[in-house]
Amino acid sequence: MLRAPNTASERPDPADSAGHPDPAGHPDHHGGWLGFAAAVAGVASVLVLTLLPSAPSPTIVGVANVDKLLHAGAWGLLALLTYRPFFGRRALLCWAALVAFGILIELAQAFLPPRSADAWDAVSDACGAALGVLALRAWGRRRTPVLAPSDLSEREPMG
Repeated sequence: MLRAPNTASERPDPADSAGHPDPAGHPDHHGGWLGFAAAVAGVASVLVLTLLPSAPSPTIVGVANVDKLLHAGAWGLLALLTYRPFFGRRALLCWAALVAFGILIELAQAFLPPRSADAWDAVSDACGAALGVLALRAWGRRRTPVLAPSDLSEREPMG
């Protein structure tokens, strides 16, 4: 007969499907409602800002193609916002979805009169998304405890 675990020692280790520890203490936590709301707000904001008729591209003295840096920054922020709530730490899926989102926005801009499609914007989006996902993966690895060899020798033998 199956029964639910009733003590902390009987419960499985809280981790996602990739084995990453979950700071909230349960496997299906992916940022909660606040994380989900922030992700939706970020995606909606980027969508609106990229499809509305725009002002001229911003310029900074001495920096060429500053709009590409803004694209990379926006998609890096989207990666930070959507990584857990939408993709549950699946890095490649998060990156691919954000790249597809960027390409779809560029295609839509081709049909909006004051806007125009730019393949380099899509490349900047992909680079920003990659940097955001890689930063999150590096942060997750940094927070995961690593056992030192001395810790292993002090453990009780298995069996």
